[in-house]
Amino acid sequence: MTTFFMIRSFFILGFTFCNLILMGQVQDNIVDNQLQKVLKLEKLAPSYSKDTSLAIEYAYLARLFVDESNDSLLKYHKKAQELALKTNLKKALGLSEIALATHYRESGYYAESLKLYNNALEYFGESHQAEVAATFSHMGILYTYSNQYLRAIDCHKRSQEIYTKLKDVNGIVDNEANIGNAYLENGYAQKSLTYFKELEHIYNTEGKKINDLNGHKCVNYINLCTAYLRLGNYTKAKPFEDSALVYCEIINGISEKQYLLTELARYFINTKEYKRALAYTEELDKLIVKLNSDLKERDNLYLKYLIYKGDNQPDSALAFLEKFNLLDQKLNLDKAEAEVKYDSDAKQKEIDKLNLLTKKRMVIFLFMTFVLLIILLGYFILNNRKLRKKNKEISEAMLKGQVVERKRVASDLHDTLGSTLSSLRWSLEAIDTKKLSLNEQEIYEHVQNTLQKSYEHVRLLSHNLLPEELNKAGLWKTLEQFVKKLDKSTEVSFTLIKPDTPPELLPRIQFEIYSILLELTNNVLKHAKAKTVLIKFDVVDLNRLMFSLSDDGVGFDSKNKAGKGLKNIESRVDSLKGEWIIKKNNPVGTNHTFFIKLNHV
Repeated sequence: MTTFFMIRSFFILGFTFCNLILMGQVQDNIVDNQLQKVLKLEKLAPSYSKDTSLAIEYAYLARLFVDESNDSLLKYHKKAQELALKTNLKKALGLSEIALATHYRESGYYAESLKLYNNALEYFGESHQAEVAATFSHMGILYTYSNQYLRAIDCHKRSQEIYTKLKDVNGIVDNEANIGNAYLENGYAQKSLTYFKELEHIYNTEGKKINDLNGHKCVNYINLCTAYLRLGNYTKAKPFEDSALVYCEIINGISEKQYLLTELARYFINTKEYKRALAYTEELDKLIVKLNSDLKERDNLYLKYLIYKGDNQPDSALAFLEKFNLLDQKLNLDKAEAEVKYDSDAKQKEIDKLNLLTKKRMVIFLFMTFVLLIILLGYFILNNRKLRKKNKEISEAMLKGQVVERKRVASDLHDTLGSTLSSLRWSLEAIDTKKLSLNEQEIYEHVQNTLQKSYEHVRLLSHNLLPEELNKAGLWKTLEQFVKKLDKSTEVSFTLIKPDTPPELLPRIQFEIYSILLELTNNVLKHAKAKTVLIKFDVVDLNRLMFSLSDDGVGFDSKNKAGKGLKNIESRVDSLKGEWIIKKNNPVGTNHTFFIKLNHV
């Protein structure tokens, strides 16, 4: 590096430091901020809202990589486009087109870029005026790059008109700068100065209204410097050169600095100050490495060719010309490949649109199917409610019928069979036992005892078939009385264990539980030859009632449920949607355990 550049660099660094102290800290890195926003969205749960938001943010992020990294730009453009197609979000589709169009524009593929900008305008339509204005602004820059300056100025004026309606100060000043730049590139440097000086005044007086003020100032200083260079006045250009370099450091503007140094190199080539021009191109080499741009490297090689040719160094000039030609051929091949890729991408987009249309039709079909299923489901639910109501009515009628029938049977047992047994006892008591032989007296005693026991069993059975306590006092009191009577009237010892806080049960459930226990008790008394019986209740799982009857009798074959009484039990358990488990006790006896839902209807 020459002494001149060392002194100037020292001055710029010092001036930059002073500016940073006066202006506060450097603006936040826009790319990093946008990346953080994207990362937060990516962590959200899957949803349509997440996809639409991400599509837009990916598109914005892709555009930020125009001067940073082509790979990153294409990566985020692809993500934006995939989500935009998935959600059919017009705004996201347009923004993703702008990102790719800007990439093509900066790479020198102007025809492809223009097609994409026009696609974006179609996507935005009349609904997204701010995005339409931004697209016209991008198109204006494209026309400036391709030397179509009148079209460029027309696009920027259309953009500025929309921004004025929207009262968007940033959009207005950006287009003002771009119009000035179009005049500058079209050879009207003096006319362009009018725009750049006006912008300098706006930035200094209304800077608070403008986003990225440092970036705007940087570009305007470059434009002012360039205008004076093209007017051949380096003396007036020099202060703006120094200010532009300061702001390039502030905003880390690598591409902005590359543009400025290229203009300075060209100026000193034109003025035949080849050493100064060469110093700028050597500084450009470092920037081009960071930008990773073959296009800018090619342009810099041509500048070096012109320097060595003008400085009468033909060998060096020829070497740089050969490098220029090789890179130019490569770029032309890349451009041809890009055009093929663009055509391929365009066809793929048409395929994607057809696929999207097919998906839409499928979504409509699935939606109609879903609606039909909802209607059918509603019908079945309504019908099921009616059936459940009907079943409830039937169950209640059956319960009433069972109660009536049990009352009738109990009455018949007590009034008919009980009365008959009482008559037989009274008839036997009329016999004079003194006239009977010892053998006859024994038979008499046996018959009388048998009649007494039969009478008591009939009374117990008639009472147990439908005890009055069940309706009046409920299940728990009834079972207490039931166990006491069994304990007194039979040789079997009965025990009842209730929950600490007995739950309230619906009448139907009380009736079914009592009936189940009555049926099992009769089986134990008839067949089990048991000495003890335990009836136990407990509440489990907050909403389930467990009750069991366990005896120490001769046992029971769990596979044998063919008896009428056991089938009745099974039917009652099914009506309660419960569970019945039969196990053999260790060492003897049988355990019947039941699980039912509390207050199940």
